[in-house]
Amino acid sequence: MKRIRTGDPGFDELTWGGIPELSTVFIAGPPGAGKTILANQIAFSIAEGGEKALIISTLSEPLTKMIRFMCGFSFFRAELIGKAIFFEDVSELVRRGDTEGILDLIEERVRELKPKVLIVDSVRSLLDAVTGGRDRKRDFIHRIAVRFPVWGTTALLVGEYLLDEIGREPEFSVADGIVYLFGTEEEELQKRFVQIIKLRGSPFLRGKQYFEIGPEGLRVFPRLRPKVESISYPLCEDRIPTGVEGLDALLGGGVRKFTTTLLTGPTGSGKTVMALSFAGAFLRKEREKGFVYFTFEESPEALRYYARRLGIELEGFIAEGRLEFRFISPVELDLDLLASRIVEGVRELDSECGVVLDSITSFRFSHRDDVRYREFLWSVANFFRFNRNTSFLILETEDPFRGTPVADDLRLSILSDNVILLRYYQRDGSVRRAVEVLKVRGEEHARDIHELEIVSGRGAVVGKRIEGRFLR
Repeated sequence: MKRIRTGDPGFDELTWGGIPELSTVFIAGPPGAGKTILANQIAFSIAEGGEKALIISTLSEPLTKMIRFMCGFSFFRAELIGKAIFFEDVSELVRRGDTEGILDLIEERVRELKPKVLIVDSVRSLLDAVTGGRDRKRDFIHRIAVRFPVWGTTALLVGEYLLDEIGREPEFSVADGIVYLFGTEEEELQKRFVQIIKLRGSPFLRGKQYFEIGPEGLRVFPRLRPKVESISYPLCEDRIPTGVEGLDALLGGGVRKFTTTLLTGPTGSGKTVMALSFAGAFLRKEREKGFVYFTFEESPEALRYYARRLGIELEGFIAEGRLEFRFISPVELDLDLLASRIVEGVRELDSECGVVLDSITSFRFSHRDDVRYREFLWSVANFFRFNRNTSFLILETEDPFRGTPVADDLRLSILSDNVILLRYYQRDGSVRRAVEVLKVRGEEHARDIHELEIVSGRGAVVGKRIEGRFLR
């Protein structure tokens, strides 16, 4: 099936390659959802490829106003107007209710220009001009819809409709596809979503998908969906040292390549120090690979400062371009956008690179839906596995003395190949750090609890085995 690219790779991914040619697709949604932007973006995308687009403007928005706003997007090319992009204003005919005149004018322009895409914006304004009730409106939309394939054009019908109207308005009976754009009701952190409700004769990604409107136009960030039925665990006997003195012995010689390690513990217990040490150890071992450290709380400058103070050598790797620190604020990001940025960052560096997420706790507090949070973590972890990345996920716990498996409600330990637990304990009137290995998938490992110290010039250092019971 031939398809029309929309100018946004994310949207094309939703539709398995683009909108099917010669189909009639409604782009619906409330005011301000981004419908006109999407339609124009598609028009300019095909015009860049040498095809023509005809845009029929009705009462919804004056033509000059629409062009003035569209020229602010990077996809807009003024030189294409009149050569590949053609506008026709039928607002006067709509005001007079001259539906036959509108049909004749559209047909005349289509036969003259032979556009690949015909856009009617807004189709609702056009249909509101049809008098005589629902039957007349249904008859009119059927008459115009049967002409689209005869004209050899793909029709995009833009209109202001709420979701509950799609099931009852007669015009949707002719739809081969329905694209619904909408926003959340949150005033401070309003988010935009797109949902493909119908796409006749074509598969598509179901459910709502996050999108943003920026200088490039509309950009969709499809939800990261691992192929659960084909989940595999790439096995490699090669091991990567952690860079933490004494920890490799507890793990049985370091962490295996291509595995995911969950490093968990309370604030100040040494999680970030261990992650920085692992970054340096990975790059010393894998001399042809890179490493990307995603930080969601500390700035890259602060992390580099900590590393220098503790004697963790990272500056040389940064100068070589093999180590990148990427700060992402979790507060205003949707999880799908966050997943997209993580995937982009990993793919831009190189395959089989090392990865740290510091810390995944940030998103649980900024996103209220624990189910989506768990799906996000599972999807990202499985992406790392498929991409053959060796990764460290940092999770902060609330109880500084807790010695049981972490985040039981989210089952995060299941997605990890290795689990390292940091905590505090009291002895001789002081609070001290401790470390233990809870899990190494498919391997025997030390089960003792050891002291852990943060030493200037050495970083994190695993000490002697702790005897006796912990004091809380």
